[in-house]
Amino acid sequence: MLKSRFFGLFVCGAIWVVVLAGMFVPKAVVDAFEVNQFDKVLHLGALLAMVVTARCVLHRLPSSLFWSGALFWAVALEALQPVLQASREFNWLDVAANLAGVLAAALVLWLFGLARADS
Repeated sequence: MLKSRFFGLFVCGAIWVVVLAGMFVPKAVVDAFEVNQFDKVLHLGALLAMVVTARCVLHRLPSSLFWSGALFWAVALEALQPVLQASREFNWLDVAANLAGVLAAALVLWLFGLARADS
């Protein structure tokens, strides 16, 4: 049990570090991903991965608290970009992609029976 808990925390932490690093790098680094709005797919996938792994690690957290937090972070991550990286700017389409990622995560977790807190 301890090994699987540690592994889950490691995977979740690694995904969060990679996603956050990508979201807060200078604009020049991400310009290549903005072709044909491909960055929106990356936003969706990033939030999907973050929320699914976080739910697996925080499985005992009450559902209402977890999902409220997920929705908050979907908006906050985009709002923090221009604050933490002057070359970045807030984008409503990125927020929509983040929220779509949370929705996709909810669907995936629901399909696997993991969306609600453990009793």
